[in-house]
Amino acid sequence: MLQILADVVAGTATAEDSVQSNKTPFLPGRMVEAYINVSSTVGDGNAVVKIQSSPDDTAWTDVLIGGGVSDKVGMVKCDKYMRATVTTAAGTTAGVYSAYLRGGD
Repeated sequence: MLQILADVVAGTATAEDSVQSNKTPFLPGRMVEAYINVSSTVGDGNAVVKIQSSPDDTAWTDVLIGGGVSDKVGMVKCDKYMRATVTTAAGTTAGVYSAYLRGGD
């Protein structure tokens, strides 16, 4: 089961809309696999792509951090809200990336 946070979006310095984690297996406190897939170089390879969690859709915590030229995979704990964001997009190439969560239930 997948929860999409960003699907082939431009890698500009902005946060995507948050996604509420309210269905199994994406419930708060549950561990899931997180993926950041860079489809083309984001920010000339200097961008910082993140998956973040929040209990209130206001204060955000980084749970997975990837670079502008490589994919990143890791286990993260779901919170009530999850989102993908690019915090640095230095360079002239916006590029595109995808970010998602995968649960096994």
